Amino acid sequence: MNGEVYQIASIVSAAKKALKENRDITYSPQKYVQDVLFRFVSVHGEEHYIAKNVSEWFEQLKQRKIEDIKLLLPYEVKDRSRLGFSNQSGSMILCFYQDGQVTFFRPYWEFSDKARMWTIYYTENVWENPPANKPNFQNNENELKKCLEEARDLAEKIDCGHFATIFAKAIEVLEKKDEGPDRGY
Repeated sequence: MNGEVYQIASIVSAAKKALKENRDITYSPQKYVQDVLFRFVSVHGEEHYIAKNVSEWFEQLKQRKIEDIKLLLPYEVKDRSRLGFSNQSGSMILCFYQDGQVTFFRPYWEFSDKARMWTIYYTENVWENPPANKPNFQNNENELKKCLEEARDLAEKIDCGHFATIFAKAIEVLEKKDEGPDRGY
């Protein structure tokens, strides 16, 4: 999986869980990530704000009275070969607020040759004229589980035990046997 997609999915998963359980967010960045910064725009009368990590970002969302959060991934791309590179996934975090406002955060990955680490900047944008209703996504858990099982089995068959372990962990998360992807592997 593309690291960019993995990270944004992990952040959204951790945020949804924290919202549902009404608690602080639990998220640990990957080992190759130096910083994750979030640039907020002024949409609710507050000043522009930069959150220095996922926890500060989530606290700011709660202050703005976030109601729901969703991950938006494009299902169709023009050139699949580019998906292995940073800043190519087209992924975004959708934020729905109690007052009806909708914003989205898009990531931009920047590599530091000196630190040999990534800094990821998520920039907020206002969704002008959003749909009247929140997107309602079908539950594809069974199809995803089947794909993960097939990937795990293939990884085992070709002696790639590390990847098999990752897919097995994803199945556990999907089956809710684990806390979720909020820790590095």
